[in-house]
Amino acid sequence: MQSIDHEGYPFPARIIRKISPYLSGPWFRVALVAIMLVIYALDLSTPLGVPVWLLYFIPLILAFWSKAPYAIPAVCAVTILFLASGFVFSPPGIQTTAALLIRMIFSAVFIGTSIILWMALRRQGRVEILQKI
Repeated sequence: MQSIDHEGYPFPARIIRKISPYLSGPWFRVALVAIMLVIYALDLSTPLGVPVWLLYFIPLILAFWSKAPYAIPAVCAVTILFLASGFVFSPPGIQTTAALLIRMIFSAVFIGTSIILWMALRRQGRVEILQKI
């Protein structure tokens, strides 16, 4: 059995350090927008009640990894707009009151998760600044 070299960091932190140069460029932002638009197109093409909107967590996590301070609030705001318009323009499926309730609950959970991730990102930035001193 091989020993694992931790280099003083837990495993996910090493991965993020290796890929972080790629997560701040303009192509990453373009990819993030493209992913959100694909999810929105899926949301519009599926009937109400199909939980395609759960895929909006993918851009949120990518926005957290991007280290850009505006990415998480921007993804959250656009996702809420997409959820609302997806409710209006999606083909009928389940009862509209049930679909509205489900989307409202998801919106609340999504906003809460966004706030938690944004606070963690800001705290991580402060810790990195303090470590440089």
